[in-house]
Amino acid sequence: MPKQMSVDEFLSSIRKKCDGKHYIFRGTPYRYSEEVSIDKLSGEERKDGINSSLYRDAKDDVPFYEWYRPFNMEDEILGRAKKHSAFGTSNIEILTDLQHFHSKTNLIDFSRNLYIALFFACDGEYQKDGELLLLDYTKIGKERQDVVYADLQSSSYPFPIEPANTRFSEKRVHFQSSIFVYPPYGYINKDLCEIVSEPVPAYLKQPILDYLREMHDIHTDTIYNDLIGFIANEKNYKTAAHLFYEGFALSNKGDYEGAIGKYTEAIGLNPNFSNIYNNRGLVKHKLGQYSDAVSDYDKAIKLDKNCAQFYHNRGVSEFHLAGNDKDNHVRVSTLESVIVDFSRAIELDRNCVKSYYCRGHARLYLGQYSETIADCDEIIGLDKNDKDAYILRGVAKRKLGLDKEADKDFKMATRLKYGDA
Repeated sequence: MPKQMSVDEFLSSIRKKCDGKHYIFRGTPYRYSEEVSIDKLSGEERKDGINSSLYRDAKDDVPFYEWYRPFNMEDEILGRAKKHSAFGTSNIEILTDLQHFHSKTNLIDFSRNLYIALFFACDGEYQKDGELLLLDYTKIGKERQDVVYADLQSSSYPFPIEPANTRFSEKRVHFQSSIFVYPPYGYINKDLCEIVSEPVPAYLKQPILDYLREMHDIHTDTIYNDLIGFIANEKNYKTAAHLFYEGFALSNKGDYEGAIGKYTEAIGLNPNFSNIYNNRGLVKHKLGQYSDAVSDYDKAIKLDKNCAQFYHNRGVSEFHLAGNDKDNHVRVSTLESVIVDFSRAIELDRNCVKSYYCRGHARLYLGQYSETIADCDEIIGLDKNDKDAYILRGVAKRKLGLDKEADKDFKMATRLKYGDA
C-alpha cells in the first residue's frame, strides 16, 4: 500500500510544479476532465479536457457543428437575459451574474489563487479523489474585455476574460480571485493548451479544508460570501441537513446509537457542518463516551470558533474525564483545560449561567474558593433564584472558614427549594 502524503507534502509538490510558471487554477471535487465524450462529426471518442457547463449540459442533445457552437446557444440566452437588464449592460456583466446564479454559460471558472482552487477540489464528493487543474496562462489566447459573438465564429482558441464587478458578483469575484476562460468550442482541448492535472486524494480532502480554514480563512462562508452564493450553495447541504434532523429526532427518543449513525452519515456528505459534530458529541456524552465526545467538539470548534455552546459542551465532557482519572496530575491538568473552555464560553456569551456554574464547580475542585464565589455571584446577579448557585457558594465559603455566610447561603437555597414553610 503506497504511503499517504501529508498536507504539507502535497502542497510542496504542487508549489514545485508552479515554480516559474504563470498558471491559473481550477478545482473540481471529482475528476471530470477524465470523462470521455463522442465527437458528433467523426463519431470518435474524445477527451475534452475542461469544458463549460453549457457544453456539458447540451452536448448529448444538441448537434454542435462548426456552424453551430455553444456560443451560438449562449448568444440566444443572452438575448433573452438582456430584456431584464439595464440598457447598455455589457455581455460579460450579464454572463458573470448568470455564472454565479448557476445558470449554464460557456464560461469556465478559474482562479489566480491556488488555494481557492484547492477548496473547490476538496469541497464535496468526499469519497472520491478531487482534481486540481493548472492551465498555463501564456498558452491561451490574448485576454479580451468582453464576449463579442460576431468575432467568435472565426475563433477557435480559448481566451481569458476578467469577470465583471457587478453588484451581485463583486464580493465573490474579488475573494475568489476569479478569472474566466472562454472556449469557442465549449471545451479546452488538452492538445492545444498546457493543462496539468493533479489528483487530490480523497483522504486529504478534509485535512486540506482544515488547513485552508485555519491558515487562509478560506471556507464555505468566505467563498460564498453573498446571499446569492449562499442560496446557490444551499442545495449542497440539504441531504446532510435532513440526516442531521433525523439524528436529532432519534436522540430525543433516546435512540442514541441510531442518532450517532445518522450524524455520522451526514458528516460523510458534509464534513463542514459544525452542528453535526456538536450534536454527535452530545449523544456520545450521554453514552459515557467522553473522550470521543471531546474529539467531536474539537472538530465543531475548528469549524466555528465563536460558538459558546461548543466550548461549554467540551468543558462538560472534559470535566467528566477529569472525574474518571485516577492520576491526580492528569486530573488537575484536565480541570485547568475545563476552566479555559468555560471561560471562553462566558467570553462569547456573558449570560451563560451554566458555564459560570460549571467553571465555579471546577474551581472548587482545584481549591480556588474565592474564584468559585465570584462565579456564583455572577450567576445570582443574573438569576437571584438559582438555588444551586447558593449551595455552591455556601460550600466555597465554608472551605474558606466563612461559616456564618455559608449558612446564610444554605438557608437561602432551602427557602428557594421548599418555600418559607
